Amino acid sequence: MWLSKFLFWWQLPQVIGGFLTVLVLGAKKQERAGYTIYVFQRNSNLTRFLSGVSLAWFIILPPTSTNMVTIRHEYGHSIQSMILGPLYLIFIGIPSAIGNLVSRKRRIAYYSQPWEAWADRLGGNPKRR
Repeated sequence: MWLSKFLFWWQLPQVIGGFLTVLVLGAKKQERAGYTIYVFQRNSNLTRFLSGVSLAWFIILPPTSTNMVTIRHEYGHSIQSMILGPLYLIFIGIPSAIGNLVSRKRRIAYYSQPWEAWADRLGGNPKRR
């Protein structure tokens, strides 16, 4: 019990962000192979750029990205959030968002970026290129 209370406060910026993101996108809670995810429908200009996001324990995905590789990757980001706490957004969230945009424009290997490869390892995914 004390650990869940600690993690709530340790990850407070991500908890607030995850809750608000689920609310704004109208994401629906689902269970997939033991993982709790929140799935949103792509219905606005904002959501067409969002392929998936993890904020604390909130794994928020579009319906087209609910495969186990993506879910495990985003779960890896959730573990990073538990480890880094309030530093997660600075060291993982912002670089991940920028890396996603850059990889779309310049065709770089998104999952080879250190924070993305770490999320894959933590989530149990094989190494990607």
